[in-house]
Amino acid sequence: MKKTSYDLTRGNITKGLLAVATPVILTSFAQMFYNMTDIIFLGKFSKEAVSSAGLGGFYVWMAAAVFLLGKIGTEIKVSQSIGKDNYDLARSYARSGVQLQIILSILYGAVVYVMAKELIDFFKVEDTTVIENAIIYLRYMSIGFIFYCLNPVLSGAMNGTGKTVAPFVISASGLLFNIVLDYILIIRLGYGVEGAAFATVVSQGLVTLIFLIYFTYNKYSILHKAKILTHIEPDKMYTILKLGTIVAIHSALFTAISMWVSRIVSGYGADAIAVQKVGSQIESLSWRTASGIQTALAAFVGQNYGAKRYKRIVRGYRSAMTFMGIYGLIITVGMFVFAAPLFNLFMDYKETTRMGVDYLQILAASQVFMIIEMTTAGAFNGLSKTSPPAIISIVFNALRIPGAIILTWYMGLNGIWLAISISSVFKGVLLLTWFILYLKRKRHEWDREEEEAHQEEMSIEEAYFGETIKV
Repeated sequence: MKKTSYDLTRGNITKGLLAVATPVILTSFAQMFYNMTDIIFLGKFSKEAVSSAGLGGFYVWMAAAVFLLGKIGTEIKVSQSIGKDNYDLARSYARSGVQLQIILSILYGAVVYVMAKELIDFFKVEDTTVIENAIIYLRYMSIGFIFYCLNPVLSGAMNGTGKTVAPFVISASGLLFNIVLDYILIIRLGYGVEGAAFATVVSQGLVTLIFLIYFTYNKYSILHKAKILTHIEPDKMYTILKLGTIVAIHSALFTAISMWVSRIVSGYGADAIAVQKVGSQIESLSWRTASGIQTALAAFVGQNYGAKRYKRIVRGYRSAMTFMGIYGLIITVGMFVFAAPLFNLFMDYKETTRMGVDYLQILAASQVFMIIEMTTAGAFNGLSKTSPPAIISIVFNALRIPGAIILTWYMGLNGIWLAISISSVFKGVLLLTWFILYLKRKRHEWDREEEEAHQEEMSIEEAYFGETIKV
């Protein structure tokens, strides 16, 4: 069963983190390119189409809260079970996470499909074409929510074992298929937002199918012959749900707050909506990389926490923060200096580009702090401490609304972007401080437990070698 996992409790820390993180980051970028290809092709179609996808996309984004309910708890419990060398328990948690996700995604998809018009009306957009296309886009996407929500937990089950290459390869295959479909449906056949949504749903469905085939035929996979549809363990599902709830609430509130901010943005017209949609895709160069490190660090911390290798947890966190700090500085400079050419990759309308440059340059200042926040959240998650990142994020994300309202009195649209950037700075600084204080408080307890675990391990080895010598 050892082949089902990548051991992160021994060996070079940086090498181990990068070995796990790199495929996760690439998988995250594959997901980013799903969205980017839609926006790039829709941008060639019309800026109204980009706005429609942007509005409908908020409820697709809200689905992230649904898949986090299963993904986070599954990753944590699988990694901790692997750290304890209990592979049967890891398989049980992986199976339960998938079962939970199937139920939740079907319920969410049904609600969104039925209430699509009311959900889009929330934004109070005056352009009827944008509204109608947003409703169409959202209904198409809601049909595929089961794939959109299921794929991350299938990846998460494997990420928890440290095996992250296969999820990347599978996700990348879906991306390539999505690009081809986007081009055919949007550019060649002119289906606009309908084509973008249809291409995404079909591509995500293909990814789910490949995952299932992989689990069926790879005997070393965590879900091989897992009896997903028959063997149900409510206690495992409850544990996963409990661990994921605070993170999911955080994600849902983050999306809800972003929607309120977008409602303020929509008052500045379709161009402003398009700027936010395109700008957030460019900004995802930061947070998607950080989310990959976050996942890898959660698996690393989870395994070492289960194995009671606490000093290794601290060294791993320092290594991840050093790497991501340098990356954050590079992204900050890149977004500020190359704002115009980056934005023009998606849309080439003079006024929209001017607004887009303002967005990217203002948000550039907070990229390092956003990366610090997400990396630290990964360390907390691996310790099963999911509340601190959620609490800080919820509070300061909520402050974006009054902050945006106040700053727009003085700066107009740019005041909204500044409110977002300032809140990210506070989140990064405060979560880092919280984690440092947590480590100081746990230092003596961890030193004692690690020494006891080491003595127990030495006793087992001495007993084993003693018996071997007798034989």
